Amino acid sequence: ENVRLLCIFFSHSQNLFAFHAITLPMPQHRIRRVQDPKENFIVPLTDICYGGYGPCLYAILLPPCAAATALQVMTDSDWYFNCLCLNTPAGYRSIIREGYHIEGTAADDVYHSCLCMPCSLVQNLNEVLERGRAKPRGRHEAVQKWLSEPFDPISNIFNTIVGMMCMPCAFGWARSNFDGTNFFFNLFCLTPCMMRSIIRKGYNLPGHCCIDIWFTLCCPFFAAIQLLNEVERRGNINMYTIKAPLVQNEMERN
Repeated sequence: ENVRLLCIFFSHSQNLFAFHAITLPMPQHRIRRVQDPKENFIVPLTDICYGGYGPCLYAILLPPCAAATALQVMTDSDWYFNCLCLNTPAGYRSIIREGYHIEGTAADDVYHSCLCMPCSLVQNLNEVLERGRAKPRGRHEAVQKWLSEPFDPISNIFNTIVGMMCMPCAFGWARSNFDGTNFFFNLFCLTPCMMRSIIRKGYNLPGHCCIDIWFTLCCPFFAAIQLLNEVERRGNINMYTIKAPLVQNEMERN
Protein backbone atom coordinates (compact mmCIF):
# COMPACT_ATOMS: atom_id res chain seq x y z
CA GLU A 1 0.00 0.00 0.00
CA ASN A 2 2.83 2.39 0.84
CA VAL A 3 4.53 1.66 -2.45
CA ARG A 4 1.28 2.37 -4.32
CA LEU A 5 0.85 5.72 -2.54
CA LEU A 6 4.43 6.71 -3.36
CA CYS A 7 3.90 5.93 -7.05
CA ILE A 8 0.73 8.06 -7.11
CA PHE A 9 2.57 10.94 -5.40
CA PHE A 10 5.48 10.92 -7.85
CA SER A 11 3.12 10.65 -10.81
CA HIS A 12 1.23 13.80 -9.71
CA SER A 13 4.51 15.57 -9.01
CA GLN A 14 5.78 14.92 -12.55
CA ASN A 15 2.54 16.18 -14.09
CA LEU A 16 2.72 19.33 -11.97
CA PHE A 17 6.34 19.93 -12.99
CA ALA A 18 5.49 19.44 -16.67
CA PHE A 19 2.62 21.95 -16.34
CA HIS A 20 4.91 24.61 -14.84
CA ALA A 21 7.56 23.92 -17.49
CA ILE A 22 5.02 24.67 -20.22
CA THR A 23 3.56 27.82 -18.63
CA LEU A 24 6.84 29.42 -17.54
CA PRO A 25 7.91 32.34 -19.80
CA MET A 26 10.94 31.60 -21.92
CA PRO A 27 13.27 33.93 -23.80
CA GLN A 28 12.46 34.49 -27.45
CA HIS A 29 15.89 33.62 -28.75
CA ARG A 30 18.73 31.63 -27.32
CA ILE A 31 22.15 31.06 -28.86
CA ARG A 32 23.84 27.76 -28.24
CA ARG A 33 27.04 26.22 -29.49
CA VAL A 34 26.93 22.84 -31.15
CA GLN A 35 29.03 20.51 -29.01
CA ASP A 36 28.94 17.07 -30.50
CA PRO A 37 31.03 14.48 -28.66
CA LYS A 38 34.50 14.15 -30.10
CA GLU A 39 35.36 10.86 -31.75
CA ASN A 40 38.60 8.99 -32.35
CA PHE A 41 40.13 7.66 -35.53
CA ILE A 42 38.74 4.25 -36.42
CA VAL A 43 41.83 3.35 -38.44
CA PRO A 44 45.12 3.23 -36.49
CA LEU A 45 47.97 5.35 -37.81
CA THR A 46 50.40 2.47 -38.12
CA ASP A 47 47.99 -0.06 -39.66
CA ILE A 48 48.64 0.80 -43.30
CA CYS A 49 47.04 -2.43 -44.52
CA TYR A 50 43.75 -1.83 -42.68
CA GLY A 51 41.74 -1.54 -45.89
CA GLY A 52 43.85 -3.89 -47.98
CA TYR A 53 46.79 -3.34 -50.29
CA GLY A 54 44.82 -1.31 -52.83
CA PRO A 55 44.23 1.87 -50.75
CA CYS A 56 47.72 1.51 -49.27
CA LEU A 57 49.47 1.52 -52.64
CA TYR A 58 47.15 4.20 -53.99
CA ALA A 59 47.90 6.60 -51.12
CA ILE A 60 51.66 5.97 -51.18
CA LEU A 61 52.22 6.05 -54.95
CA LEU A 62 49.70 8.80 -55.83
CA PRO A 63 49.25 10.99 -52.73
CA PRO A 64 47.45 13.95 -54.41
CA CYS A 65 45.04 11.62 -56.19
CA ALA A 66 44.34 9.67 -53.00
CA ALA A 67 43.69 12.89 -51.09
CA ALA A 68 41.35 14.11 -53.82
CA THR A 69 39.46 10.82 -53.79
CA ALA A 70 39.07 10.87 -50.00
CA LEU A 71 37.70 14.42 -49.99
CA GLN A 72 35.39 13.62 -52.87
CA VAL A 73 33.92 10.68 -50.95
CA MET A 74 33.66 12.64 -47.68
CA THR A 75 32.24 15.95 -48.98
CA ASP A 76 30.95 15.10 -52.48
CA SER A 77 33.32 17.73 -53.88
CA ASP A 78 35.02 17.92 -57.27
CA TRP A 79 37.94 15.52 -57.65
CA TYR A 80 40.02 17.76 -59.91
CA PHE A 81 39.55 20.73 -57.61
CA ASN A 82 40.73 18.72 -54.62
CA CYS A 83 43.72 17.40 -56.53
CA LEU A 84 44.88 20.83 -57.73
CA CYS A 85 44.03 23.08 -54.77
CA LEU A 86 44.90 20.99 -51.70
CA ASN A 87 48.60 21.62 -51.32
CA THR A 88 49.69 20.04 -48.00
CA PRO A 89 49.12 16.64 -46.34
CA ALA A 90 48.45 18.44 -43.06
CA GLY A 91 45.63 20.44 -44.64
CA TYR A 92 44.20 17.24 -46.08
CA ARG A 93 44.28 15.55 -42.69
CA SER A 94 42.76 18.58 -40.96
CA ILE A 95 39.77 18.78 -43.31
CA ILE A 96 39.01 15.09 -42.78
CA ARG A 97 39.43 15.31 -39.02
CA GLU A 98 37.20 18.39 -38.75
CA GLY A 99 34.64 16.89 -41.12
CA TYR A 100 34.19 13.80 -38.96
CA HIS A 101 34.58 15.78 -35.71
CA ILE A 102 37.55 13.66 -34.61
CA GLU A 103 39.59 14.54 -31.54
CA GLY A 104 42.79 16.46 -32.29
CA THR A 105 44.36 19.84 -33.04
CA ALA A 106 46.10 21.55 -35.92
CA ALA A 107 49.44 20.81 -34.26
CA ASP A 108 48.58 17.10 -34.29
CA ASP A 109 47.81 17.28 -38.01
CA VAL A 110 51.17 18.90 -38.76
CA TYR A 111 53.03 16.52 -36.45
CA HIS A 112 51.58 13.31 -37.88
CA SER A 113 51.91 14.51 -41.47
CA CYS A 114 55.57 15.38 -40.98
CA LEU A 115 56.46 12.40 -38.80
CA CYS A 116 55.13 9.75 -41.15
CA MET A 117 53.42 11.23 -44.21
CA PRO A 118 52.73 7.88 -45.97
CA CYS A 119 51.12 6.44 -42.84
CA SER A 120 49.02 9.57 -42.39
CA LEU A 121 47.85 9.51 -46.01
CA VAL A 122 46.89 5.84 -45.83
CA GLN A 123 45.09 6.36 -42.53
CA ASN A 124 43.06 9.27 -43.88
CA LEU A 125 42.03 7.37 -47.01
CA ASN A 126 41.00 4.27 -45.06
CA GLU A 127 39.15 6.45 -42.52
CA VAL A 128 37.04 8.00 -45.27
CA LEU A 129 36.37 4.65 -46.91
CA GLU A 130 35.30 3.29 -43.52
CA ARG A 131 33.03 6.19 -42.51
CA GLY A 132 31.63 7.35 -45.84
CA ARG A 133 30.21 10.80 -46.44
CA ALA A 134 30.38 13.23 -43.54
CA LYS A 135 27.28 15.01 -42.30
CA PRO A 136 27.59 18.80 -42.67
CA ARG A 137 27.45 20.62 -39.34
CA GLY A 138 25.42 23.81 -39.05
CA ARG A 139 24.66 23.94 -42.77
CA HIS A 140 21.44 25.46 -44.10
CA GLU A 141 19.25 23.09 -46.06
CA ALA A 142 18.24 25.68 -48.67
CA VAL A 143 20.76 27.48 -50.85
CA GLN A 144 21.55 30.87 -49.34
CA LYS A 145 22.38 34.16 -51.04
CA TRP A 146 25.67 35.96 -50.62
CA LEU A 147 25.30 38.77 -48.11
CA SER A 148 28.49 40.44 -49.38
CA GLU A 149 29.09 41.71 -52.86
CA PRO A 150 32.26 40.48 -54.62
CA PHE A 151 33.47 44.02 -55.35
CA ASP A 152 32.45 46.02 -52.30
CA PRO A 153 35.48 47.61 -50.61
CA ILE A 154 33.56 50.33 -48.75
CA SER A 155 31.05 48.38 -46.65
CA ASN A 156 33.71 47.53 -44.06
CA ILE A 157 36.82 49.68 -44.18
CA PHE A 158 38.72 47.59 -41.62
CA ASN A 159 38.26 44.38 -43.61
CA THR A 160 39.29 46.22 -46.75
CA ILE A 161 42.50 47.42 -45.11
CA VAL A 162 43.28 43.91 -43.84
CA GLY A 163 42.59 42.39 -47.26
CA MET A 164 44.78 44.93 -49.04
CA MET A 165 47.65 44.98 -46.56
CA CYS A 166 47.86 41.22 -45.86
CA MET A 167 45.74 39.20 -48.24
CA PRO A 168 46.89 35.73 -46.98
CA CYS A 169 46.13 36.78 -43.40
CA ALA A 170 42.64 37.85 -44.47
CA PHE A 171 41.90 34.38 -45.87
CA GLY A 172 43.26 32.77 -42.70
CA TRP A 173 41.18 35.01 -40.44
CA ALA A 174 38.06 34.41 -42.49
CA ARG A 175 38.34 30.65 -42.18
CA SER A 176 39.31 30.87 -38.50
CA ASN A 177 36.26 33.01 -37.70
CA PHE A 178 34.12 30.72 -39.83
CA ASP A 179 34.67 27.48 -37.89
CA GLY A 180 37.15 28.25 -35.12
CA THR A 181 40.16 26.55 -36.72
CA ASN A 182 43.73 27.65 -36.06
CA PHE A 183 44.69 30.87 -37.87
CA PHE A 184 48.35 29.97 -38.46
CA PHE A 185 47.39 26.54 -39.75
CA ASN A 186 45.00 28.10 -42.26
CA LEU A 187 47.66 30.61 -43.25
CA PHE A 188 50.41 28.10 -43.99
CA CYS A 189 48.62 24.83 -44.83
CA LEU A 190 45.59 25.76 -46.97
CA THR A 191 45.27 27.57 -50.29
CA PRO A 192 42.95 30.60 -50.67
CA CYS A 193 40.72 28.82 -53.19
CA MET A 194 40.32 25.87 -50.83
CA MET A 195 39.36 28.17 -47.94
CA ARG A 196 36.84 29.97 -50.13
CA SER A 197 35.34 26.64 -51.14
CA ILE A 198 35.11 25.48 -47.52
CA ILE A 199 33.35 28.68 -46.42
CA ARG A 200 31.03 28.74 -49.43
CA LYS A 201 29.93 25.14 -48.92
CA GLY A 202 29.65 25.59 -45.16
CA TYR A 203 27.13 28.40 -45.60
CA ASN A 204 25.57 26.60 -48.61
CA LEU A 205 26.15 29.60 -50.87
CA PRO A 206 25.77 29.42 -54.66
CA GLY A 207 28.88 28.96 -56.75
CA HIS A 208 31.25 26.42 -58.24
CA CYS A 209 34.79 25.27 -57.66
CA CYS A 210 35.84 26.89 -60.97
CA ILE A 211 34.59 30.24 -59.67
CA ASP A 212 36.55 29.73 -56.45
CA ILE A 213 39.74 29.19 -58.44
CA TRP A 214 39.12 32.04 -60.88
CA PHE A 215 38.13 34.61 -58.25
CA THR A 216 41.00 33.89 -55.87
CA LEU A 217 43.58 33.87 -58.67
CA CYS A 218 42.38 36.88 -60.67
CA CYS A 219 40.97 39.04 -57.85
CA PRO A 220 42.57 37.74 -54.65
CA PHE A 221 42.17 40.99 -52.68
CA PHE A 222 38.46 41.28 -53.42
CA ALA A 223 37.98 37.56 -52.72
CA ALA A 224 39.58 37.96 -49.29
CA ILE A 225 37.51 41.06 -48.50
CA GLN A 226 34.29 39.33 -49.53
CA LEU A 227 35.02 36.33 -47.31
CA LEU A 228 35.81 38.55 -44.32
CA ASN A 229 32.56 40.48 -44.78
CA GLU A 230 30.50 37.32 -45.33
CA VAL A 231 31.84 35.55 -42.23
CA GLU A 232 31.42 38.69 -40.14
CA ARG A 233 27.76 38.97 -41.12
CA ARG A 234 26.87 35.30 -40.81
CA GLY A 235 29.03 34.34 -37.83
CA ASN A 236 30.55 31.05 -36.78
CA ILE A 237 29.15 27.98 -38.51
CA ASN A 238 28.99 26.15 -35.16
CA MET A 239 26.47 28.62 -33.72
CA TYR A 240 22.75 28.31 -34.16
CA THR A 241 19.57 30.00 -32.84
CA ILE A 242 16.75 28.31 -30.95
CA LYS A 243 13.38 30.06 -30.83
CA ALA A 244 11.47 29.60 -27.57
CA PRO A 245 7.98 29.05 -29.13
CA LEU A 246 9.30 25.99 -30.97
CA VAL A 247 10.57 24.52 -27.72
CA GLN A 248 7.28 25.26 -25.97
CA ASN A 249 5.21 23.63 -28.72
CA GLU A 250 7.42 20.55 -28.59
CA MET A 251 6.84 20.28 -24.84
CA GLU A 252 3.07 20.64 -25.32
CA ARG A 253 3.02 17.79 -27.84
CA ASN A 254 4.90 15.57 -25.40
